[in-house]
Amino acid sequence: MESGWVGTVGPILVRALEEIKQFASRNDWTAKDPADGVQYSSRPHDDWPMIKAVAEIHAPPEAIVQFFRNVNNIGQWNDKLKNVHIVHESGPLKLIKSQMKAKWPMDDRETLYAQTEFVENDGNTVFLIEKSVELPDVPVEKKHVRAHLIYSGYILERLEPSRTRVTYIVLFNPEASVPGAAKEKMQMQNAARIGVAKRTLG
Repeated sequence: MESGWVGTVGPILVRALEEIKQFASRNDWTAKDPADGVQYSSRPHDDWPMIKAVAEIHAPPEAIVQFFRNVNNIGQWNDKLKNVHIVHESGPLKLIKSQMKAKWPMDDRETLYAQTEFVENDGNTVFLIEKSVELPDVPVEKKHVRAHLIYSGYILERLEPSRTRVTYIVLFNPEASVPGAAKEKMQMQNAARIGVAKRTLG
């Protein structure tokens, strides 16, 4: 499976890249109050709200990508994280498994997702794309439920050598019964990573 997984998840991420581009260009986002220098907006998508976070960070795209690709940083914006590790890796392509605590009596959640980056515009635009995948050699662990990262895409546009506009789009489904008001709060917590990066990197 070490080589076969690349052929499975690669096309999934290419499709996700095109979908993230389409979502970013839509004009049906509803603006929300900014926080920590980040402008948030939302739009409905099936039964869940999709969140977009936009901010300028005083760092080059390469440094920002490195920050988000370091799995040791995930705990900075996910206080429910139990553990995370890289299952497989091939060049820029990673297969990552993360596990999160859930309130009793719910089972804890885990997510298996692929991640890679795409570079366009002579290196001045970088896309970091993540999406849940299912692979037979990575079963769900006991007492866990497989949650799904439906969309997770970063668009990093170089404005100056050390200034980047970051757009992040996320839609996470925990595969649990969540009240309507709490759904958007959950998505906003996922998008709050952009504020963490802005505070950390500038």
